[in-house]
Amino acid sequence: MIEAVASRSVASAERNKVCGKSAPQSLERLHEMLQSPDMAQSLEVQISIMADKCQVIVQLLDIFQSRCPITTKIFDYLEDLQLNFAANKQLQYEACAEYFEGPDISFAIKTHILNVVEQAHNNADEKLTKYMSDGEPAINFLQEVRVFDPRHTSFMNDSASSYKHIPGNSAVPNDEFESYFNRLGSAALRFSV
Repeated sequence: MIEAVASRSVASAERNKVCGKSAPQSLERLHEMLQSPDMAQSLEVQISIMADKCQVIVQLLDIFQSRCPITTKIFDYLEDLQLNFAANKQLQYEACAEYFEGPDISFAIKTHILNVVEQAHNNADEKLTKYMSDGEPAINFLQEVRVFDPRHTSFMNDSASSYKHIPGNSAVPNDEFESYFNRLGSAALRFSV
């Protein structure tokens, strides 16, 4: 796979030189990197790891773009993603061990790959943590709107005044909100198990 990319990048670079244009710096840098067998092997392993680890993110993107109502579930999806990042950071070597089994990779290259993967997880986790900890005003709405999924009523506050980030919620009478929690919520919880 890497060899095919390298030969295409060389052919493209040569075409650009013939036409009087120079190849983009990123393409020239990739070509240089692929000349080293160790670097080519390292890039191949890194691409495999990231392709597998990014499946969680791609699945979430598919869910978010599905045009299905998921507003009451978004906060839970983001929490799950946060847990995924944390697990991959904590168990980094275990999570990447399968990628080091086949090829004969030196310790230095393994260490480099693990550092790159760790940095990717740290960056993603940092951004998501910032978003989830009031970095984004909408997160309060997404957290509170879970109250409209009856399965969440058992661990959410049953006072209407607790949901001030949901527009129009202050107009809901407190006794109606309590009724929702006491009747509909518990019944929905029983049926969801």
